[in-house]
Amino acid sequence: MDRYQIYKYLHLVGIILTFLSYGMLLYKDKIQKGKSLAIANGVGLFLILLGGGGMQAVLKVGMQPWVIAKMVLWVILGAVIVLIKRKPDQKILTAWVLISIGAIATYLGVFKNLLFF
Repeated sequence: MDRYQIYKYLHLVGIILTFLSYGMLLYKDKIQKGKSLAIANGVGLFLILLGGGGMQAVLKVGMQPWVIAKMVLWVILGAVIVLIKRKPDQKILTAWVLISIGAIATYLGVFKNLLFF
């Protein structure tokens, strides 16, 4: 396996772990959520950053506008856990925000372009 594939694998595992932890946080109601889901979320976010940065270095992409946009989305994705904990009554809205972040990040990663048409 070359370095690009390893970084891509780490990136995808981080995405799965992050969105799975958010799904579990949104699903749980009055059950004590514990620290394990927050830790899983943090590890997932770290793997997303590690894998994305590694792929960026291997491909020698540089700081193009779509890369900066993905980094902004990563910061927003990291802040969503605060929204879940402080506004538990807004679970549907939070779920749609997460879906939108995922869709936009996927678009940017696949097409490497900021134009949405």
